[in-house]
Amino acid sequence: MATVTKTIGTSARDYSTVTLWEADLDDSGIYSSGDDAVGELYNDSVFDEVVTINGGGTVGLNSRKLTSPVAERHDGTAGIGARIERVVTNAFVMTLSIAPTTIEFIEILAKRNGNYTAHAISRADTGSLTVANNILHYDDYGVSRIGDPTGISQGVASGTHYIMNNLVYDFSDSIGGRGIYLHYGTHEPYNNTVYRCYNGFDEGSGSTSVVKNNIAVSSDNADFQGFESGDGDYNCDSDSTAMGANSITSSAANLFTSTVVGSEDLHLKAGADAIDAGTDLGTTPDGVQYDIDGRDRDVQGDVWDMGADELVAAVVADTPITALFHRFNKRPIYQR
Repeated sequence: MATVTKTIGTSARDYSTVTLWEADLDDSGIYSSGDDAVGELYNDSVFDEVVTINGGGTVGLNSRKLTSPVAERHDGTAGIGARIERVVTNAFVMTLSIAPTTIEFIEILAKRNGNYTAHAISRADTGSLTVANNILHYDDYGVSRIGDPTGISQGVASGTHYIMNNLVYDFSDSIGGRGIYLHYGTHEPYNNTVYRCYNGFDEGSGSTSVVKNNIAVSSDNADFQGFESGDGDYNCDSDSTAMGANSITSSAANLFTSTVVGSEDLHLKAGADAIDAGTDLGTTPDGVQYDIDGRDRDVQGDVWDMGADELVAAVVADTPITALFHRFNKRPIYQR
């Protein structure tokens, strides 16, 4: 058993597309039973493809992961790191159809095709599926189209699915749309930030959910739709639909660095209501401790914020001048 890592990009990489990497997951000349397959996306150019990950079952892979190396990742804002931008017609850019599979630290821009909407990630298998630390957004917010645009959707009746530390925004066509849709199965969404969707989180039939440390605000219909009172806690909304005694209500203006259309920066700003308002989730499930920028909340001993971003106070060495300043101005200075 080994971890087999392959590079994906257009500058002397192992594969030029994600589709070609996925097509080789059952190649016994590359992988053996029990191996963990890792595909690393490089920001050589923008990927433009529709991908279904369902390989590796024949050869007996232990797991498959699509990620990007640290130096190739987004910085919590769009258009920076490894990304897929795709025009689709009522389809998902990425479909996870075999477990266990993880997709992390990728940006996906789902672009509508004519009068039809587009969707980002569909999770469609039993077993463990993980969607973490991604930026998922839609290119035509609020315009009426055919079909409800969806950031993350799951529609299988069994298995536990982890949705953690993602930024999801603009999945609304004025009459429908969902940021994160929990439909059948068991779902554990933790520390996600969902902004300006029709429904922020939407729980459908047959779903069991544990929803903690999430932000969903500025939804056209409801920030948290269809949930029961015991489905979660420590969440932030803008319309009083969040579950749990420790949930809070705020607004995008009081939370985010920038909400300018096309230049969104959904990192928390200094003084945001969500700072230190979450609950400590430790390291379970695996990877939940890493925020959208890869900060390890657990190792750093952070008091957990709600949402995908962990904002922390900068350590400033006091010189005689700065010490005098801080004595009279005790507002913290923040960094990411």
